[in-house]
Amino acid sequence: MRGFSQTLRSTGSLGDRRSGSINIGDIRVSELLFAIALVLLVFEDPISGALPMAGYFDEAVACAGLACRMIPGRRWATSFEPLLIMYVFFGAVSCIVNPVQPMVAVLGDAFLNLKFYFAIFLGYSVSQNFSELLFTFLSKLARTLTIVLTVLLLFNMVAHVFPGQEYRFGFQIPRLFFSHSEYLAGAQVVLLALGMIGGFRRTVGEGFWLLLAVLNIALTLRYKALAAAIFAVMLVYTAIVRDRRFSKWNYVLLLIVITPIAWEQIMVYFGDASTARGALAISSFEIASDYFPLGTGFGSFGSYMSRVYYSPVYYAYGLNQIYGLMNLPGADTFISDTFWPMVLGQSGVLGTLCYIGTLVILYREVEGLFCQNKAMYAMTLLLFVYLVIQSTASAAFVSPVSVSAGVIIGAGIGYGQRKRIDAVICEEREAEVNV
Repeated sequence: MRGFSQTLRSTGSLGDRRSGSINIGDIRVSELLFAIALVLLVFEDPISGALPMAGYFDEAVACAGLACRMIPGRRWATSFEPLLIMYVFFGAVSCIVNPVQPMVAVLGDAFLNLKFYFAIFLGYSVSQNFSELLFTFLSKLARTLTIVLTVLLLFNMVAHVFPGQEYRFGFQIPRLFFSHSEYLAGAQVVLLALGMIGGFRRTVGEGFWLLLAVLNIALTLRYKALAAAIFAVMLVYTAIVRDRRFSKWNYVLLLIVITPIAWEQIMVYFGDASTARGALAISSFEIASDYFPLGTGFGSFGSYMSRVYYSPVYYAYGLNQIYGLMNLPGADTFISDTFWPMVLGQSGVLGTLCYIGTLVILYREVEGLFCQNKAMYAMTLLLFVYLVIQSTASAAFVSPVSVSAGVIIGAGIGYGQRKRIDAVICEEREAEVNV
């Protein structure tokens, strides 16, 4: 099978042949393993319910990404790395200045903070030899799984086979075989993004599939998922139908649309200091001020490791009295339920600015895909914005879904950079011929 760059030069953009049949025997073993790994990441939550060891699969993938990055002699062009290194540096210095947690908590939390970027390294690295056939296969597989989820969700509304959650808008929130509806919504967002990788044509069938994906996300009744569904529709219309970038005015419109939907929940999360999320948000600013400019260090506040090794910071700020943040079994479940309060509290102002900087640079990398391939641009931007939306009220960038999203975003960035390199090589060869 031809290499990735050869395929691009000979067939053009992705999706030109997506309507044709696929012979799985034509796909390389390494590509099939990659597809299987992505599916396992998407459905890691329900699989781990039956096989607990599967719950560490996203960490194993992140470790693989770190190993890929450590291979000497390989060319990398991920420009966010300097700021990411500074983020780790400030967090490490804070741990030395404020040694409030054991080293195992510090190292474990540092890894969890970086696993999204390790996943990007993996996607960037392994995608160099991927063919168009794999992208076509992933697109069809994602669309098939979307239809399966739609059937299960609609069937469950009538038969109530799977357990649900609390009621919202008069309906019980479904979660199917996932442990929480948020994992179901995240899985569908990733499938929606993968479904775009093979291209998006302006046909009734394409619109129907998009409608099913958005319906699945909307049925979870998660405010952040509803915002992602609205963004997905706007993104497809803007980038693929109108052939334009998603501009700042599009983002303004998105905010205008989603703010009234989520306003009540925003007030619960950030306007009430008696709730776990509200207390974490308010306390993070107090910590950032008291421990200016470095924070309390990795594993000390708002993170999973600060829950496993209960941090003395919670006692210092009276958070141990709030349900969900207590040092009691079952009463500590909300400790690692936020993201930005964790970053601000643990790494301080300097670390937070570095982390925001890495996301800004990553966003620019994603924006650069628009000129290479509209479908790839829509796919990666959807996942990036979804994680940003999730991070407003959940631990988005350290969650399992961040790894599957990171792998796909990394593959997209690698695709764009290689296509730019191919274009430069072709121009140089044409110049040589014309001389």
